[in-house]
Amino acid sequence: MAWIRTTCFDCGELYLPVRQLSAHVELPAGDCSYRFECPRCHCFVTRDCTAEVVEQLVSCGVELALEGAPSEPPGELPVPPVSPRDIERFAAVLADERAFNDALRELVPGR
Repeated sequence: MAWIRTTCFDCGELYLPVRQLSAHVELPAGDCSYRFECPRCHCFVTRDCTAEVVEQLVSCGVELALEGAPSEPPGELPVPPVSPRDIERFAAVLADERAFNDALRELVPGR
């Protein structure tokens, strides 16, 4: 099990198991934070952080909460759903560096 080093404003440095933290992203602004209850003083602590920190926490097993996200999907999606064939094509592009660079150039003009 992974342990995360953080600090409580009152108690100082702590080591917490990943199950005691949650990572949060506020949509659509993209503001990031992580939260936990201090095991010493039982205060709830919210620490602002970067998106990179959220990514690292989630990769270690911390639960991610998207706040401000719509509770229901929109009525009509602007693009069709991804098909198994789309996934196969995407995997082929990722496996071929030249194809990947060509696809990237199509997406980012001037590259």
